[in-house]
Amino acid sequence: MPFMLNKQACEDAGLIVHPILAQHVTQDGRTSMEIADQVAQHLSGQMSRASAELEVLVEDERQQPITYNHHYIDDVQRVPPGDS
Repeated sequence: MPFMLNKQACEDAGLIVHPILAQHVTQDGRTSMEIADQVAQHLSGQMSRASAELEVLVEDERQQPITYNHHYIDDVQRVPPGDS
């Protein structure tokens, strides 16, 4: 079975990791929270763009493949229907 990335699991992990990383950078609570918020916003945007790109890739995979190799096209056209 192929590995499936669970979007919710990634978001949940991010909620834990952002504050820990921010606290590692600075001990000041307010600054740490601001860093964590900025990281969360950035990662949220990246996740949205990645999800949109994944949808494009999945849709492309569902469609008939396109090739401009004339040798392949000739071979496919020579195969009688039902023999593929």
